[in-house]
Amino acid sequence: MLDLIPYQPAYLLQLRELFIEHLESAKTLAQAEYSVTIDVPNTIERELTDEALAKLYSPPTGALMLARIDREIVGCAAIKQLEPQICELCRMYVKPAYRRQGVARALLERSIAIAQSAHYRAMRLDTPRFASAAHQLYADYEFVEIPPYSGTKIPLDRQAYWLYMERSL
Repeated sequence: MLDLIPYQPAYLLQLRELFIEHLESAKTLAQAEYSVTIDVPNTIERELTDEALAKLYSPPTGALMLARIDREIVGCAAIKQLEPQICELCRMYVKPAYRRQGVARALLERSIAIAQSAHYRAMRLDTPRFASAAHQLYADYEFVEIPPYSGTKIPLDRQAYWLYMERSL
């Protein structure tokens, strides 16, 4: 049974594993598709401290959710504030063995609901161009392509390899 739970420090090890798996997967695909390298260790260390997690993803302007199936953490998603009325969906990831089971949809729906309850008027995201299944999911939820936005963490020299999307809330 799928449960969506808020992040708690007791889950830091599982969250770290998800972030590493997510970034390593993106790194491998980005290297294969575009000959672009992603700096996984620096990204992990920059975001996975108690202080960074609290700053980036704490209510009322942010959230960090974990998807759990039978006591196993199988996915995550986060929202953080970009501007007073605009948030960003980030770190959405589901382990490959649990894909196509509604986990990503559940995480996305909960993220949208949290953003709406926080009175954001729009949600943005960036996603690698090779992530076509994710693009379809976002399109199903009325995300549309936009130019790169202020606040994206994608370096300027790599932005052409990413797709940027927004949804009104």
